[in-house]
Amino acid sequence: MKSFFIIVNPQANHGLGQKTWEKIEPLLQSGNYMYQAVLCNHNIDFLVRSFLKKTDYQLEQTICLVIGGNGTLHDSLNALKKHSQRQLPLALIPAGKNNSFAKNMGISLNPSTAFKQIITTQQAINYDIGSYIETTHKTEGYFLSSYNIGLEAYFASLNAQENLFFNKLHLGLIGYLYNLLKTYMNQESFSVTLRINGQYEFFKKAYLVSVHTHQPCFDPRTHLQVPLGHANDGQLEFLVAEKMNIFKFLFLALMARMNKHVRLPSLKQFTSKRAHLIINSLEFGEIDGQEESNRYYDLNFEIDYYPFWFSSQS
Repeated sequence: MKSFFIIVNPQANHGLGQKTWEKIEPLLQSGNYMYQAVLCNHNIDFLVRSFLKKTDYQLEQTICLVIGGNGTLHDSLNALKKHSQRQLPLALIPAGKNNSFAKNMGISLNPSTAFKQIITTQQAINYDIGSYIETTHKTEGYFLSSYNIGLEAYFASLNAQENLFFNKLHLGLIGYLYNLLKTYMNQESFSVTLRINGQYEFFKKAYLVSVHTHQPCFDPRTHLQVPLGHANDGQLEFLVAEKMNIFKFLFLALMARMNKHVRLPSLKQFTSKRAHLIINSLEFGEIDGQEESNRYYDLNFEIDYYPFWFSSQS
């Protein structure tokens, strides 16, 4: 029988993580599953490292089950890749605010149903993830869905800071439009050098750079990306938006909010297993929705994969 190492973020989505865990633990006990659960917030790397050092579990029979949102899953993936030579399959019971990864991958938002999707799975499935090495700051890591620089990251940052105020007044749409216009007014264009598929691509007036695994995802936080592709096609998608006037920008945002994928001459799209990206100006960034500080970028991207343990809903 499989055993579970469970990472619970009790603070996810204002306490939904704790409530979800209170529903799942009785199911584990009634099914006589072997498990070890840890409560986390920002110390996932330490908890994973400690578990791998001290565990008596047979790791080939162990599944890492995450109860939380996209951020908790992102941090768990990076900790497992960093500390474990044996890749423990990842499972998720979503308890975040957006749960975009769960929605994209067909994982139920109902905790009991999501748990059933896990325990009825017979074997792990490898899904694409992205890896990056940032040479300027000597950092490296992995992302489940996206690495964004520029306009989208700035827009997401504004939403995180100001949407709470608008939502309290039940003015979410007005807040969205306000942040959209503020993003356009304040985001300056920047130069991008992209080496991909054996050749260089130069952009002098870019506003947005996005790198995606090919999950068919739609990010409800920003409404600005609708990537195409499949979750295990072994490719990364690179998108560069340039020369963005106000009408084009608003049209793109509107189409994205309606979940429509559009192709414009100012949107340059590339597909590759790897690429090298250089941005010599301070820009906002985000990885799987996690904000990064303003920085210069010298990034090497490459496709990777990781085993996941769940059966998707049809």
